[in-house]
Amino acid sequence: MTLTLTNGRARVGKYLDDVAAEDATQSDVDAALATEFSAVYKWASNLAPRRFAKETATTASSSTGAVDLTSIANGRIIAVNYISGTTRWPIPEASMAMGPSDSQGVKNVRIVYIPPLTFPAAGGNNFVWGQSTIDLPELDDLMCLRAASTCSVFLDEGNKQLEKLIARKEADLERILNPGGGWRIMPLRGRSRDSGLAWIKTDDVTLQIVNARLSSSLAVP
Repeated sequence: MTLTLTNGRARVGKYLDDVAAEDATQSDVDAALATEFSAVYKWASNLAPRRFAKETATTASSSTGAVDLTSIANGRIIAVNYISGTTRWPIPEASMAMGPSDSQGVKNVRIVYIPPLTFPAAGGNNFVWGQSTIDLPELDDLMCLRAASTCSVFLDEGNKQLEKLIARKEADLERILNPGGGWRIMPLRGRSRDSGLAWIKTDDVTLQIVNARLSSSLAVP
C-alpha cells in the first residue's frame, strides 16, 4: 500500500510527543521526510541492491564508445555488461587517471542501476521507492519514524522510545530485504570472461566504454 505525502506528514505527527507535535511546522516535517526518504533508500538499496535495481539496454557509439545515460540520469550504476549474442561479459570500472583509450565499434551493453528518488510534489502524491512496483510499507514506517526523530532533534526533544522503534524496524527490514543473510556481488574473473573492456562515467549523463583488460592497472580495485 503506497503512502502519500499527506499521510506521511500525519504519521510523523503521530510518532511525535505532544510538545514536539505542537511545535513542529509542516516545513519541519517535510524537510525531515525529504532527508530520511533519501537516507532510508540509500541504506536499503545498499543492503539489498537486487530488490531495487533496474536494467536498461543501450548501444555504445561506434566512433567514441560513449553511452548516453540521459534516460537514467542520477541513477547509481552497479553493473555494466557487454552483450555478444546470448553471452553477457561483465565490464569492470576503470580509472580515468590511467588514460585508457576509447573503444570503437558499435557495442550492445546492459546497465544495471539503482533509480534515483523524487520527493512527492504535492500532498496527494505517493512516496515511490525508485520504482512504482516496489511495495514495502516497512520502508514507509522507517522513513516516518526517522523523520519524527529528526524533528525531535530539531526541537531539542529527544525521544528514546522512537530510537528503540527505529532500531526494531531496521532489524525487521534487514530480515525482509535479505532473508538469506548478507550477500555481495562477486565479479566473474578469468581469461574466458575478460571482454577486454572497461567503463568510465565521464559526466552525469555519459558512460564511456574503453579498452582495458581485467588484469591491467586500469581496473578500479
